[in-house]
Amino acid sequence: WQADWETDDYLTFKLTNLVWDGDIAEGDILNVLIQVHFDEDAGQIPDMIYATFDGNPICGSDQPTQPTQPTQPTETTTNNEPSTTTKRTTEKTTTATTEADCSEVFNIESEGPGTWHGLITLTAETHVQGWQVEISFTEEVDNVKCPLAEVSGGGRQWTLSSKSFDDDLEVGTVLELRLEVFYSGNKPDVNSIGFNEEELCSGDAPVSTTTDQPGEDCEDAYTVESENPGNWHGLIEITVPEDIVGWELVLGFDNTVDSIQSPLGVVTGSGKTWIIGSTEFDGDLSEGTVLQFRFKVNYSANKPAIVRIAFNEDSLCNSGSGTTQSPTTT
Repeated sequence: WQADWETDDYLTFKLTNLVWDGDIAEGDILNVLIQVHFDEDAGQIPDMIYATFDGNPICGSDQPTQPTQPTQPTETTTNNEPSTTTKRTTEKTTTATTEADCSEVFNIESEGPGTWHGLITLTAETHVQGWQVEISFTEEVDNVKCPLAEVSGGGRQWTLSSKSFDDDLEVGTVLELRLEVFYSGNKPDVNSIGFNEEELCSGDAPVSTTTDQPGEDCEDAYTVESENPGNWHGLIEITVPEDIVGWELVLGFDNTVDSIQSPLGVVTGSGKTWIIGSTEFDGDLSEGTVLQFRFKVNYSANKPAIVRIAFNEDSLCNSGSGTTQSPTTT
């Protein structure tokens, strides 16, 4: 649950729900998580002495009204919009088969006319730097909202991508993603949930099975400058086609990568898919600028080669038959 806040004296605060999260059914438990900031030289820690919910006092009982342990990460509400946004896109194909069971990781918490609120509960099996949750629905969906993720997609296929404050998950971390689904036709159910390309639902196959298209030929799009056991250093030269403010580079590999290092961007991802976002000092690029992106790939199994490169959603590779060719080391 998120809210806008207002105060006249910084002693009494009023929290008002946002447009998308004000629909609460009878019997629902509302977790209001509050982070209080105060001056370091304050004489004492400020304490809450009074609280109401819709005008009704909620203090004074033997048991606390609000839970003492949070059930999902909080996000600071802000009206500042980024100057540009980029969304990761991947070519996919969808095949209709039999329905899978997602009840172990997903449930609908409440619903109303043309909308329902759901909860996806995920556990990080390994250390994750950046995540994506791909959701397949049984019917067309008009819109999806999630306070903890960037949302992209349409129709029956939607993707939730991590934000900067929740993209680093340690082993065993439980991630609770609450989402609101809007529809104007038949009520959609969830039949497939993927976490960083790993299917979480059980059964023979989901109603809509999403598979990647064959890999691309990226042999001419990057260079391996040097290599050692367990790692190699690469170079991607990108000629900027137009003036841009902020960029995103998506790399896909044919084998699992342990980590990627680069001084030129913020790295997120895991496994075979990694995303590098621009930093403050290299985000503004003029048309015709040649961006020399150098990076280090670390791996512990088979040597990975790049099979996909996309710069601000534009592919830098040639569409191919899916065969992988390692570039010549220089």
